[in-house]
Amino acid sequence: MRIAGIVLCALLALSGSHGPGDAVADIVTPEMSTTIETLSAGAASAGVSVGGGMPPPTFGLPSWWRGGICDPGNDPGSVEIGRWGDLIACGPNNDVVSGIDPEAGWGGALEWECVELSERYLNQRYHLPAVSVNGDALVDAYFDPMIQQLFGFDISDTPLIRVYPGRGGMPVPGDVLSFGQPGHPGHTGVVTAALVSANGHGVITMINQNRSNGAPGSAFVTITMINGVPQPLGQLTVIDWIHDTTSDAS
Repeated sequence: MRIAGIVLCALLALSGSHGPGDAVADIVTPEMSTTIETLSAGAASAGVSVGGGMPPPTFGLPSWWRGGICDPGNDPGSVEIGRWGDLIACGPNNDVVSGIDPEAGWGGALEWECVELSERYLNQRYHLPAVSVNGDALVDAYFDPMIQQLFGFDISDTPLIRVYPGRGGMPVPGDVLSFGQPGHPGHTGVVTAALVSANGHGVITMINQNRSNGAPGSAFVTITMINGVPQPLGQLTVIDWIHDTTSDAS
């Protein structure tokens, strides 16, 4: 539909794409992410499929944070750089070891690595432990039987599945992405919004940590979708993602 095309073209222009095949890896402001979320919420009326997705989380602050938002009692100088509901991205990255909460299944992570954000989201929303891997291995780790045995969880007890690019579905809000690059520890983040047409063209927004060392405005990035496949984030390519099947559209 013409309205859908106008909306998608406007978002691609906002996110810095200059042609139909360009990948988007630009840092976007929270306001731009909110715009995508707002348009996504009403996209059905514009003929755009957004494929469901989870609502912003409302799980509150992590129990192991001391002194308020971004754990300043444990990691002085940390500040909020963006949020999706109660999932808060923090910076700068100081690699300070977080507190632990055995009852929550949280054994600690390095603040504010990209992995810490995705693991914190999976812990607070699905009660999964932090598994202490790089971003490129995060998704695979949660589906590895040996890691499940080591950390004492069973992924089959959750509604979560692993999805590969071009092999079933497109990323939607709440999905956790793993990115890889040869010779690089990879990256990870959580999808917060999606505006994608029925033929798989559009953009998704992701909240993440440790891009530009947690500089203000670096919490949100947009990624182009072409033919249903997420395009590279700079030199990083999407390997796979974790998807909550309860969010699938009926």
